[in-house]
Formats: sequence, structure tokens, C-alpha cells
Amino acid sequence: MGVSHALYETPEPYYPDPVHGPRDFVEYLMPGPGDICPHDIAVLERPAPDGPFGGKGPGEMCANPVLPAVANAIFNAVGVRIDELPITPEKVLRAIKAQGGARPQARR
Repeated sequence: MGVSHALYETPEPYYPDPVHGPRDFVEYLMPGPGDICPHDIAVLERPAPDGPFGGKGPGEMCANPVLPAVANAIFNAVGVRIDELPITPEKVLRAIKAQGGARPQARR
């Protein structure tokens, strides 16, 4: 979900009128199995006294750190900071051209 937020999803140009947007998940642009890296997510917290078996719904909190991680990975790779979602290849290319070329960050 975090990769999808970072690289694919945008409310524009459809917001606030979704008439010209995707009608179903066949037309909806989202990452497939080959577009995401292997990952493990573990949420450690205290059990909820009112949840079934102490369970809580994690909601979208597991997706939140992915967005800045993707933006920082792009910055480290090519030296441009993209601060508007979704991060598209066109935005990265325009930023690279605007700064006169890629400037990968030195490894520490």
C-alpha cells in the first residue's frame, strides 16, 4: 500500500469529480507482484482489551514510512528531492534535467 501511495496513486486529474477516473480495479493503476520488493512488517504493541483476542486493526500506519523511504532512495540514487506524490518517472527526469544531471549521494 505504501509503494502504491508513493509511486502510483493521485486524486488528480479526477478530484473532485471521479467521472473520468478508473471505473473498476481493471483500470486502476497499482503495483503488481513484480513491482514491490520482499518485505516483512511486524507491529509490536500491547493487546487491546476490547479487541478479539486482544487484536487491533493496524490500518494504514504500516504504509506511512514507505513514502519517505522511497523519496529518500530516489534522492540517494540520483540526487534529486521529489516532494510531491505520486513520484513518477517524469517528475524524476524533470528534476534531474533541472539540476543539470544526476548527482548520486556518496555512500558512507
